[in-house]
Amino acid sequence: MQKTFYGLTFYYEEEKTYAAGETILRQGDEGKKLFVLAKGSVEIIQGTRRVATCAERGALFGEMSALLNSPYTASVRAVEPTTVYIVHDVEDFMRSQPETLLFVAKMLARRLSESNNKALYYSIGSKG
Repeated sequence: MQKTFYGLTFYYEEEKTYAAGETILRQGDEGKKLFVLAKGSVEIIQGTRRVATCAERGALFGEMSALLNSPYTASVRAVEPTTVYIVHDVEDFMRSQPETLLFVAKMLARRLSESNNKALYYSIGSKG
């Protein structure tokens, strides 16, 4: 199956709808799947703390853990009825779609830059 987001065609294996409050992926579980938000909204939770919310159609989550073959670093829970597209074979997905791989690489680089900027801000702020 396929959908288009950000001008890119995403091929996925499964479409699933979650009820409000239902956990989509759990922190610590084996990270083998990539999720694309189709509709609805989610909250990202680390430990017991909500660290972000997202309602952006086409947003990805689980990608870092799936690429690194490591456990999910946060839980993702539906805030309202939410539909996601699920990619099970992430390596094949990336190999067969180089433009999508570039998109994911840029997104991860943006997140890393934001994280670095926050760390710098707090390290400078704590010295003042």
